[in-house]
Amino acid sequence: VESMSKEIRARLRAAKAALSKKEFEETERLCRVVLEEDAGNYLAYVFLGVASLEQRQHKAALQCYQRATELQPQGELAWKGMADFYEKCPPQTRAEMQAAVHCYQRVLGHIQSDSVKVCSTLRKLLAVQRKVGSVLEEVSLHRPLLEQAGMEGAWEEAVEGLLAEDQLVDHGWEMLDAGVKYLTHSSAVDPCVRSSVHNSYIQQLFQKLKCCSAEGDWAQLRETLQMEAHQFLHSADSGHRIDQLIAVLSVLAFLYLYSLTADQLLAGGLDIPGIARGHLSELCRVSHEEGVSSDLCGVCEAVLCVADGELAQAREAIASKGADSLCEGKLIGACVHLGLHDYSRAEQCAEEGRGMLGALPLPLRQHFSSCFQLFQVEACVGISSAWKLAQLKQLPVAETQ
Repeated sequence: VESMSKEIRARLRAAKAALSKKEFEETERLCRVVLEEDAGNYLAYVFLGVASLEQRQHKAALQCYQRATELQPQGELAWKGMADFYEKCPPQTRAEMQAAVHCYQRVLGHIQSDSVKVCSTLRKLLAVQRKVGSVLEEVSLHRPLLEQAGMEGAWEEAVEGLLAEDQLVDHGWEMLDAGVKYLTHSSAVDPCVRSSVHNSYIQQLFQKLKCCSAEGDWAQLRETLQMEAHQFLHSADSGHRIDQLIAVLSVLAFLYLYSLTADQLLAGGLDIPGIARGHLSELCRVSHEEGVSSDLCGVCEAVLCVADGELAQAREAIASKGADSLCEGKLIGACVHLGLHDYSRAEQCAEEGRGMLGALPLPLRQHFSSCFQLFQVEACVGISSAWKLAQLKQLPVAETQ
């Protein structure tokens, strides 16, 4: 500024005053006079960009801001003006979106002491980045800013973006986990938003669990998933929708079914832990009240009946609600039919269940396969004993003594 002539400085002061009075045509005139004398004047391009934008001369405004950033790449005013341009004229093409992301990145370098502006700019940046690619890199880069207080709005955009990405590497899950924790522990987030985000996170964790192939990772994921689901159910707010409640209870039901062993099932009755029984019962109750029918509910009802020693009712629950379309349903079905001495049906259930193992997480397939094999052995023994008893009944009394 010191290197400018007195005339140019006077015109720039006048242009700034005209801007404050919303005299945009006068601002434009003064800036063009300055640029005729000094074609590389940064402030003239910035003021002209503002005046052009206010007069809806969008193309001219963007060109002014672009020229100003070329003249002073570290200058704050031009980048902020360009960010204002993208706010009023949302980018449409991929190139425009990439330029907007770059603009917001530069703006963040100048406003880090203002948490409100940081949150707003981060949210805009991530919203645009979601349209052109993964938000993971941006979330990782700006994590120190995101972890400041008051970043709920930015984290909402970040978490929504991360949840929408099909492939999240380990670092991505770390970022997603950080975002979910931030939102679920923040009283500034609307309870409905918090529940929606938390439920989506739980469902994606469950999908990751089902695709996990390493036993150690699977066990750790299972523990994390169980903790998150319990936290969701016991959160203090009332923002849960019924469909979210059913979804989380369904996850917990599957986790319980995954934990069953053949010894437990063959013991003549399941000793279900109180918490697990509560989850299974609540899933059945809520689903029934909402008129939601699912294969899983049939399995859960059957499990509860087995635990209460009501095998006939368990068989009815499996048959009437399509529960035997699930591998887990075949497991319970084989157990129920064994208990009712329907050995042929038990053997059939076990055989069909072995053919459905591919639907289970890889670390569980061997476990379930062993259960089905044991049930088949028990069924064959039962069939053989029944056949031998029938044969004995047909022999003369003397031959049986």
